Amino acid sequence: MLLSPIMGPVLGMAYGLIIQDVPLIKRSMKNEILSVLLCIVLGLIIGACCSWTVMAKDWPTAEMRGRGEPTNLYAGIA
Repeated sequence: MLLSPIMGPVLGMAYGLIIQDVPLIKRSMKNEILSVLLCIVLGLIIGACCSWTVMAKDWPTAEMRGRGEPTNLYAGIA
């Protein structure tokens, strides 16, 4: 899944590399790392809060199991 709000630091790193602006590269890298860590922490918190609901008892669904089969996995990679 693409998390568009954290694409800004990636663009900042790319632009910093092109114009050779080391402070911009460092700031963008720091922001990217913090953004990814924040996404992971929030995902863990939301997952922990929802783990006791009725919806979590039917997990994984048939659709999820189907996507995890090797044949479908290979087709998805392409």
